Amino acid sequence: MFSDSVREFEYSTEAQENRKQELEKLMLDQDNLRSSLLQWCYASYGEVFSSWMHFCAVRVFAESILRYGLPPSFLAAALAPPGKSEKKVRSLLEQLCGNVNR
Repeated sequence: MFSDSVREFEYSTEAQENRKQELEKLMLDQDNLRSSLLQWCYASYGEVFSSWMHFCAVRVFAESILRYGLPPSFLAAALAPPGKSEKKVRSLLEQLCGNVNR
């Protein structure tokens, strides 16, 4: 696999300078590509997030009809009440919707 002989090393300032210039060029290319990627990510984030939320809403709609047998004219909503008022919001929703979950 590896030989036991040691090769002679000849230092070349020209080769070293070429490697240094190539490294600088690669670093500059990397910075340019990174900035382009970040710009694309910032521009695309809103559309991707909107599409993801739409997918989640379609999934809730389909599972509610197929799995739980709700009629197609239901209203799905997400609520995030503060921790202190969660019980109050639950009781109000149970009064409004009736106790359909139990």
